[in-house]
Amino acid sequence: MAHSWSESWIMNYEKSESKFWAFALMAVSVLFYLLSITGTVLMYVYYTKESPGCWVNSMFITLNLAFCFIITCLSVHPKVQEKNPKSGLLQSATVTIYSTYLVYSSIVSEPRDMNCTQSTDPNSPVSIIMLILGVLFTFIAIIYSAISTATTSNQVGETTGLIKEEKDPKDEENDKEEKDIETASPAVQEKVSYNYCFFHVTFALAVMYLCMVLTNWMLVSEGNNIFNTVPSISPSWVKITSSWITLILYIWTLIAPLLLKNRVFNRE
Repeated sequence: MAHSWSESWIMNYEKSESKFWAFALMAVSVLFYLLSITGTVLMYVYYTKESPGCWVNSMFITLNLAFCFIITCLSVHPKVQEKNPKSGLLQSATVTIYSTYLVYSSIVSEPRDMNCTQSTDPNSPVSIIMLILGVLFTFIAIIYSAISTATTSNQVGETTGLIKEEKDPKDEENDKEEKDIETASPAVQEKVSYNYCFFHVTFALAVMYLCMVLTNWMLVSEGNNIFNTVPSISPSWVKITSSWITLILYIWTLIAPLLLKNRVFNRE
């Protein structure tokens, strides 16, 4: 999404030569970096107490800071720019602010007995904000996945020439073409369809993730025939792992064109 966003604005700037798009690129990038830096400083101040288990928070924050510095440098590196001229700070800024949010969300989700967080009350303002942001990011990801999957399928169909157009039913030749398409081999027909397994597994995982977000990742415990919900350390590790995977995937999009020289990555 970050790549598509940046490439779209760069194309608008190249076509119109309007300074608005250049200013928008710079302004959004600077804003995202400022918010990320502010969030990182606040996490260091409020969530790195000198308790036995709080060193984990310092590790999370420091690793994220190091990763974000690396992706920022890579995004403007001359060799990366040579292979992908549209790579820039907007993509790295987007990934930086999202990974910083995940780190903050991970730290806030830690159990209260760790004595590292301000509050883990599910009704506290911080918890409510994290819930809203979690649901918002999840829905954005689902919508983007659905749109991108549909767009890719249509582009593949148009490229292979297998998408049907309206034809005159009286035209015998056109009828013959339609029959040829319908009787095409499975290997040809698969070109116009998405990957069913990948698509549905992705959305199933999204639904399960959303359920955990809405229940604040609580564990259910039974005692005296009463079911109670208690916080766990699981959401912290799920979110911090998501942050690392996001950063590693973005780094791969930057260095892959340098390593896999026989493949074409630029999209025209």
